[in-house]
Amino acid sequence: MTQKDLRRLDVKVARKVLGWGWKKINDAVGLLPQDLEVLEGSDVATTLQKGIRKDPYFFVRNYSSNLNDSWEIMEKLGMTIEPAGSRWKASLGSTVAIADSPAVAICRCALRAKGVAIAV
Repeated sequence: MTQKDLRRLDVKVARKVLGWGWKKINDAVGLLPQDLEVLEGSDVATTLQKGIRKDPYFFVRNYSSNLNDSWEIMEKLGMTIEPAGSRWKASLGSTVAIADSPAVAICRCALRAKGVAIAV
């Protein structure tokens, strides 16, 4: 997978698994947690605004390329991960995904568990 493919996967996980959505902070729009409450004009709003002006996905973590980030998804959903030959297998009940890296397997399995169709 290319870096661009991995980033698309990160965004899909944030939106479909974690429920993130588009939010306007001051005059900038970015992908952020839906339950995020920010007081307009506050220091936090200014920091968020600066980040999402650079990149609307600035705060989306690297779930597909950073095992620490994807591990949070795995724990939140109660998934398991194990080696599958030279690849990795993530499982959640009867939902399974196999990939070259554990992080990608976790992301794919999480999306499938939420009913999201993904390219292999």
